[in-house]
Amino acid sequence: MQYFGNFLRISCGEQTRSYYFLTGAALIFMLFACSENFAQTMLDQSISAVKSHKTIECNIRMTVWVDGVEFASRGRYEEQAILAGTPGNFLRSMYRLDINSISDVALAPGTDPNRMTLVCHVAENRDNSQIWQYKSVENKKELHIIRTVPLETAIRNSKKRKDLSSIAEVENLGGLAATLRQIAKIYEFSEPVESDWAGTPDRSLWKVSGTVRKERHEELLKLFGGADKKGKLPSDFPSDIELHVGQKDFFPYKIIYLNRPAENSKTRTPLSETAYYDVILNGEPIPAGNFALFSENGERPEGVFNFQDDTNLVIRSLGL
Repeated sequence: MQYFGNFLRISCGEQTRSYYFLTGAALIFMLFACSENFAQTMLDQSISAVKSHKTIECNIRMTVWVDGVEFASRGRYEEQAILAGTPGNFLRSMYRLDINSISDVALAPGTDPNRMTLVCHVAENRDNSQIWQYKSVENKKELHIIRTVPLETAIRNSKKRKDLSSIAEVENLGGLAATLRQIAKIYEFSEPVESDWAGTPDRSLWKVSGTVRKERHEELLKLFGGADKKGKLPSDFPSDIELHVGQKDFFPYKIIYLNRPAENSKTRTPLSETAYYDVILNGEPIPAGNFALFSENGERPEGVFNFQDDTNLVIRSLGL
């Protein structure tokens, strides 16, 4: 919902507008049952748990629905925590997200699958730390860069965004924990129930459902073009959300955005679903080269030699 937004545009081209964990589920329930909002406390715990991991590795399945048409993609997410004292540790971690669209329809000769790669690279020289985004959509290739030092300086000096203190808190720029933090700001949640999702057979999950907070509704609605004259919400407005969170590790294994039920219907329409599987937490260190992609001496995608510096654009988009 910020600069990079979600993967809708990457998945289906120009047709769209485009998580200290506790052990023992019984102990967790006893602790949280005494809180005013079990779901909100659990979400806070999920954010803290994700931030505590030294490494996160997982595969991703992402599905997007546009006017009833399903678009699927797969990919991988890797995150490596930065040790305290490391130059540039204003970013909590380095990360890399790779997403590739998949289709049952054969591609035309010379046409590549839609792809996006997002890489956060923290250099030994802090001034060289950057976030890169590569997009290949309908064979149109773009490479964008955000220089993290100027952005971090703008955040720290901002008198308008008191809710931000670091890039690590910016959705889509601060890794998985920042995405969860943004979800917590936008949605309010009902009490969790046992998840019936079979995607993690070796783990028990909670399912929590949320709806956009009243104070954030109009703000979010503007980003989606507003309601029509009859007050009807845009078909792609993510008014509701579902999270499936591990009962022991608090990892967010599945995130689903939904629209509100249509008139005379009780069924909510899914807009996008992201599932994380084959999750490895605190495993072996991830090779540093995985996060050096596109950096000064890193590789470039075939046919891409130049890049666009979007640092000032992001600063403006965040209202700094």
